[in-house]
Amino acid sequence: CPQGWQHFQNSCYFSSASIGDNSYASLAARSKHWYKAQRACKKMGATLAEINSQAELQFVRKLAMSGRRTSWIGGTDAANEGEWKWISGAPMTVSDFKPLTSKQMIKYDRPERQDCLAISSHV
Repeated sequence: CPQGWQHFQNSCYFSSASIGDNSYASLAARSKHWYKAQRACKKMGATLAEINSQAELQFVRKLAMSGRRTSWIGGTDAANEGEWKWISGAPMTVSDFKPLTSKQMIKYDRPERQDCLAISSHV
């Protein structure tokens, strides 16, 4: 994995705890908007995480907690409200996600676009 990224199973994950510059990685980690975070990931040749096991979910939660911030992940129901899929189109097999309240969503994204998933050390 590149420097500043963490290896887990067969993938590399960006850890926002190891940043401090104005790189695309920094932008992705600090973005309050899911779409901006996804664009920044694409510029790095990456994508927002798609979580396919409880072990992977626990690993990604640990990364979010180490950075003490919200980390966007690749889940969305933008295509069909209430039907959550990964941005690759794959169905979600892990469903241990709780929706943010409208007040929390305003902090992280526009309330009218509650189509995105995040893992937070604060929620």
